[in-house]
Amino acid sequence: MSGSCKDPGPGSGRRQAHDDHMAPAGPRLFLNPAADERFVASVLALPPTLDPSALQLAIRGRYPKAVVRRSVVSDTGSTWYVYRDGAWVDESA
Repeated sequence: MSGSCKDPGPGSGRRQAHDDHMAPAGPRLFLNPAADERFVASVLALPPTLDPSALQLAIRGRYPKAVVRRSVVSDTGSTWYVYRDGAWVDESA
């Protein structure tokens, strides 16, 4: 589950770790589809939140099918999967 992502640049208040996105005061976000630059930018422009349902609600203003899920595998609970279309989109297809 990886995808490319753009560097938000200095002073953006966010940093990157490999193929995911991480806000300093928030969870690590895996965005799908990562190749949708508008989607990625719109999610990263939102203020960090500690509640997946709050992020989902904010995203749905622009992407009505969006779903945010907290990772059940992560032992820290700080990894969320953000699906633009409500489910994983295979970008290689």
